[in-house]
Amino acid sequence: MYAATTNRAAATADGVALAWRAGATLADCEFVQFHPTGLRTEDLGGSDHGHAGGDGDETAADDSGDSGWRLLLTEALRGAGAVLVDCDHRRFMDQRHPDAELAPRHVVARGILEQPGGAWLDCRPVGAARLAEEFPTVLAGARRAGIDLATEPAPVEPTQHYMIGGVATDLWGATTLPGLWAVGETAAPGVHGANRMAGNSLAEACVLGHRAAVAISAWLDARQPASAPPPPGDEPPPLPAGGDHRAVAALLATAREAMAAGAGPLRDAHSLARCDKTLAHVAAQGEATTAATRQAVELEAALTVGRLIVRSARLRRESRGAHVREDAAERDPAWAGVRLRVRRDVASER
Repeated sequence: MYAATTNRAAATADGVALAWRAGATLADCEFVQFHPTGLRTEDLGGSDHGHAGGDGDETAADDSGDSGWRLLLTEALRGAGAVLVDCDHRRFMDQRHPDAELAPRHVVARGILEQPGGAWLDCRPVGAARLAEEFPTVLAGARRAGIDLATEPAPVEPTQHYMIGGVATDLWGATTLPGLWAVGETAAPGVHGANRMAGNSLAEACVLGHRAAVAISAWLDARQPASAPPPPGDEPPPLPAGGDHRAVAALLATAREAMAAGAGPLRDAHSLARCDKTLAHVAAQGEATTAATRQAVELEAALTVGRLIVRSARLRRESRGAHVREDAAERDPAWAGVRLRVRRDVASER
């Protein structure tokens, strides 16, 4: 949903949008985490294909040229000694936070964005041998993009990484709709607070995935159907990939740019209002796309959830965790412990 992201192009919030349309409650939509050190590919001629390494995993890059995918230069590099420098090769995070490059992600992201000449991650202090031994995936991915981390600094930018909000669930994965469970990045069980710690999404998926399976099994056992369920029918045909693909792709690109500019790592009332207006305009244009293609469905999902992110961010007039408003830079005690929940009124639309 953003112009620069560590996620593949097909990750367009379909699950969250489906739950919203069904009437499930969503929570914490304003909290979107941006990884501070995505490889800034426009400096490299747009070459962004390869494999990413971050949070201890590998993610294949999408094969579409306009996906906005960025190679994630993992925090572990900074933990091993890599430093952030400005256009004059001077460090700047050591002046901003006691933990310097290892400050919380939103602090580092802001530090990078406030460098007028851009920012670079200098991995040379890690050493070529250690880079090859401990970070082979990232090293190879950067080399495919034309950067040798062992010999030169890499241009970086904050990149959308993880949606903390989503479908509101309990700690068993149950949503507000009976019979619907959600787990992983689609869900918002509240375990990440306002700013997820690196690696915790894996723990969440494993622990809550198991708990959801236990809960679903118990729910099915309790139903005890009087008769055997009917045999499954034929699988529905997949949505076509045809239609006016270029027009839909252009609309999605406009929406992604609007989200990056207005609802990115730094926001304010004016930027959020502009973003909301642009998304509404794109949605109106998208309604003219009558063909039920995969791309049209994904565009609708991205716009639905994008607008919910923006509207939740407009409501929370403070800065907290991954939600940073430049016009309300401090935490407001009145918002402590408050979780914004939104739900579509399905009954009134029938």
